[in-house]
Amino acid sequence: DLKVYVVRFSREAEQNTIEAGHARAEIDEDVAAGLALIDSIYAEATGLRTLPQRFPRAPHESQAFGLTLRRRNIGRWAMFYTIQEETDDGPMVTIIFLWHASAAPLTDVEAERIRGNQ
Repeated sequence: DLKVYVVRFSREAEQNTIEAGHARAEIDEDVAAGLALIDSIYAEATGLRTLPQRFPRAPHESQAFGLTLRRRNIGRWAMFYTIQEETDDGPMVTIIFLWHASAAPLTDVEAERIRGNQ
């Protein structure tokens, strides 16, 4: 049997998702485009319910967080997440944050801010 993971979004990841959709709507001048991006992010996260290990580890971000983070690319966005095999709710994937592909690499200061918004 295939293991099924619970997927949850941190507060930071929820906020990042909404901000990404808002930015897409503004850039494209199309609210539907923003909503489609939000739907896409949630759909991709839901896809991590099975085999979340199939996406690569993110060494730079893992080092900044002191956790093993994996990266799932979604268009121009990268979704960073952790995998926990055992929690009170069963196996869990936690979406930690999203990062735009054109943004500068994550700094220790930014990692600290994100850690504080979990």
